[in-house]
Amino acid sequence: MPHEINPGRSRPQTTVYASPPEADWLKRHGASMAGQLREDIATLRNLGRAPALSEAEVNCLRDVLNSHYYTAELARSLPVILAAEVEDSAPDGLAEKWGVDLEALAARLRALHPADAWALLEQVRMWWGGQRG
Repeated sequence: MPHEINPGRSRPQTTVYASPPEADWLKRHGASMAGQLREDIATLRNLGRAPALSEAEVNCLRDVLNSHYYTAELARSLPVILAAEVEDSAPDGLAEKWGVDLEALAARLRALHPADAWALLEQVRMWWGGQRG
């Protein structure tokens, strides 16, 4: 998505390109597309409750998900995917690096509701976004 800084605005403006069916869906309540999109994002953020993880577990998960790619089609499978990502990181030495029990962390992730897994992934993505500038 292209980002532009508008004079007098404190945050970048984002342009979202939507196909005609997506645009119609975003206008479903008569609000502007931008207004409806903001409401939908707020709704998603309020649906999920990311689990409380230790600092070491959070750092491990950030490390594991550093190059993870997520698409909306994966939403229902996200708890299993996050657990598999953690389990697959064992050869990389992340358990030792962060002092984390990967099996226990994977089991906790696998047990999450998809909305809670999304909330956790969103926290990680927002953290990485802040790190990259």
